[in-house]
Amino acid sequence: QEVVVICLHERPERTTYVSQHLTSHGIPHSVLLNHIHKEDTKVGCFRSHINAIRYAQDKNLSSVLILEDDVLIRENIRELATIPFPSHGKWDILYFGGILTKYDGIDESRKWVKGTIWCNHAYLVKQHMYEPILALVDTFPDLPDLERRNIDYMFTEYIQPKYQCWLANEEYIIQKEGYSEVDGRVKWKAGFDWSTFSMKVV
Repeated sequence: QEVVVICLHERPERTTYVSQHLTSHGIPHSVLLNHIHKEDTKVGCFRSHINAIRYAQDKNLSSVLILEDDVLIRENIRELATIPFPSHGKWDILYFGGILTKYDGIDESRKWVKGTIWCNHAYLVKQHMYEPILALVDTFPDLPDLERRNIDYMFTEYIQPKYQCWLANEEYIIQKEGYSEVDGRVKWKAGFDWSTFSMKVV
């Protein structure tokens, strides 16, 4: 298993921030540097996530935790060491934070929920998922269109409906306030409500 952080060559201050933040929590990690896509930042974001999956496959990792460079680890992260994973280990992808826009159920531990999960800033992918994800990308009929839709769209439309994907009810890793290259605006302003069941679309 490895923690992989997606960063940008053009934003070294963000790389410094996230490396220091993770180190302060005792989390070893690798940094994958990508370039901003000049024509469409969503394409660049999409490719950086797929590069992280390919990296995990190439290294034969049993799982990979993919983080973006604006993550903010909450103090309740300690709880992760003691709570059971959903459905007695029957999971494919775990989101440690995100926005739930459709609710499909809750695990018996009440720590994990299923549904439509947006925001790919902190998600854990099991090894057996690398091939389905990469095969989807490599064989998609109109890949340029998929890339322009962004990585969240691919996961919500083509991965989550078919596999066991769960969101941590307590939102252990969120995103800090800052300028989003993909959206071209400041997001996650102070006081943003990360409560799982607020059912927001951002």
